[in-house]
Amino acid sequence: MKINRNEVFEFKTHQFMTEASTIGLPPGEFPDSIETDMGNGMPFVKSRTDGMDDIWSVFYLQELGCIGLQIVND
Repeated sequence: MKINRNEVFEFKTHQFMTEASTIGLPPGEFPDSIETDMGNGMPFVKSRTDGMDDIWSVFYLQELGCIGLQIVND
């Protein structure tokens, strides 16, 4: 899987967000890393999850970079 700038929106400086369905993720499935051509081109790596019993979003940080990505489980 690879994510690009057209599939996300910037909601704060260097912080991007998208819905799981927009990038083709099945509900509740979040990979440990996601390839990208954004920022320094290094993959996003899973950082933390939010939610109680059901994960509703996952935060990723770019390896050796300064951008973050939140994927919302829609």
